[in-house]
Amino acid sequence: MTRKGKHFVNFSPAISAKAAQAIRTEVRSWKLPQRSDKAIEDLSRMFNPIVRGWLRYYGRYYRSALYSPMRQLDRDLTLWAAQKYKKLRRHLRRASHWLARIRKRTPALFAHWQLSTRPGSAMGAV
Repeated sequence: MTRKGKHFVNFSPAISAKAAQAIRTEVRSWKLPQRSDKAIEDLSRMFNPIVRGWLRYYGRYYRSALYSPMRQLDRDLTLWAAQKYKKLRRHLRRASHWLARIRKRTPALFAHWQLSTRPGSAMGAV
């Protein structure tokens, strides 16, 4: 029942705010920016199965609700690139553009990169 006494008939099968926060916390716990010894392909191999599982489970009916938690992963990848490559240090915009070029060249590298509806969109723009 709503506040006005009517029956509530809408239901959104999207990811809950609590689950989205748990995903963001999990991504932060990976400490990607501190893994500058790894290549981007290594990071993909390490974390793609987990991300793919989230996309399949939470994105079954309402995929666009996952944009926000997946943006956290892109932010961390941007920070990783800024730590790894000297040219990108202290230039987060340049690092996000670098990541967008990688994403455009190899969209299958990370599972969440295929989530976006627009092919050239940079979900992780900082």
